Amino acid sequence: MRRTYTFFLSLCGFLLMNITAFGQCPEPSYTQGPTFVYSGQSANYGLGVTGYTCNIDFVSGANVGNSYNGNTVTWGSPSVATDYIINFDCGACSLNSYFISVRVDPNPPAPPSGSINEPSGCGSKTLTKNGSPPPGVTWHWQTSSTGTTTNSSSSYIVNSTGWYYLRSRTAAGDWGSALGEYVTITPNLQAGSISMPSSVCYDATLSGSNVQSATGGGGFVYQWQRNNVDIPQATGSTYSDP
Repeated sequence: MRRTYTFFLSLCGFLLMNITAFGQCPEPSYTQGPTFVYSGQSANYGLGVTGYTCNIDFVSGANVGNSYNGNTVTWGSPSVATDYIINFDCGACSLNSYFISVRVDPNPPAPPSGSINEPSGCGSKTLTKNGSPPPGVTWHWQTSSTGTTTNSSSSYIVNSTGWYYLRSRTAAGDWGSALGEYVTITPNLQAGSISMPSSVCYDATLSGSNVQSATGGGGFVYQWQRNNVDIPQATGSTYSDP
């Protein structure tokens, strides 16, 4: 009986020690790889657990052609957008659930048809959509071709020169390609104003006053004129007729 009792304590101690070790497995420090893909895409995936080496153990969805070689997964062709699991083997910590969830979409939405309307004129511009998305799809304004901002309003105000986009998105939240338009913003310049006495004495020095600065550009300069003709080198705030 004594030997059996001693063996039982040792066995319990072993079990308790391993249960404690499994309970102390850390959370993943990083994951690698896209979590939204289209049918036929291949991508590398990784998962980091401090102190352990993790490799892909299995990928769900073999019935639709999902497969893997090393840490590279090739996605198959589900009939509808479906979430699949990549499960990782992390050695002694594999009793913990280490996985990455990936959505595979067989039919990415087509890029927006039609065009982006850009009005003429100076200053900020209000872009509008030309065309309508198909049922179940919305078009969203973006500042990059891979943006994921959800803004499907009919118009979009821009204040700086650059590329702007409309990107397709399904009701399930899957993104498609983008339609781009390069927009040029011309500053809205105001010349400003200046006033001076309507009559002066001969040989007097002319001086402008009550200057309202130009706006929208890089400042302003003076140019004196006689009979609506520029006076050469007369570009100061005062002028004396020689």
